[in-house]
Amino acid sequence: MVLFALFLGVLTQILRTRYSLGPGAFLPCVGFATIAFVAARNTKEARSAVWRAVCLGLSDPRQRPTRLSDPWFMPPSALVLFKLAEMLDAVRRGEMARAAGKVTNMNRALLRPDEERLLDAARAMIALDLGERRLAAQLAARVLPTGSGDLDVRLGRVVVAEAWRSPAQLEEVDHAFREHGLGLDLGTPLNRLAALVRVRVAPDERRTLPADDARALGDEARALGEDEFAAELEARSRTAMYR
Repeated sequence: MVLFALFLGVLTQILRTRYSLGPGAFLPCVGFATIAFVAARNTKEARSAVWRAVCLGLSDPRQRPTRLSDPWFMPPSALVLFKLAEMLDAVRRGEMARAAGKVTNMNRALLRPDEERLLDAARAMIALDLGERRLAAQLAARVLPTGSGDLDVRLGRVVVAEAWRSPAQLEEVDHAFREHGLGLDLGTPLNRLAALVRVRVAPDERRTLPADDARALGDEARALGEDEFAAELEARSRTAMYR
């Protein structure tokens, strides 16, 4: 803000010297410039609020979105972003009724692609809460990975569970995961899900699966309710240990 004020002061002095304009002639320009600056600052803060809402731990005091400005002084983009941040906060806290109330009149044109993915991720979570698993899976399949570990694991499991019994659908899921570089390591739940899908659609890869990885993927299979497949993986892990 100090640099902005300094810039306006220097610009005003230059224009007064060159064009001999009185101080009053600059007031509209200064006003518009100030409004533009405040709008840009509020939009930046709102964008940061979105990612804090989705990435920080729920116990972190910075996670919950807080509007610092009067809505009258916020541009439409900032209002939409704060609304998205509040929706994501509600979803992560399991307050689906509050989240659903934020979906109305959400202007997607004001969101960046990664923010649109977060919006659809929130919509998928709301659909899941309403028991609409197919819709939730369809929405989630388009947005993974979202950048939020919390959302990724829940939505990833919905996508995989809905496709599990259909080889063609599961191959599509596998292709999408691999396009995003998922499943190459087992460091995150979504990567473990991707690896689980891979060994499901490519049985030959189970033969070279390390014992620890087989157990980890077995746990993911059990989380999906696929106990039989989990037992098969765990049996392979025991076999691998005695080779």
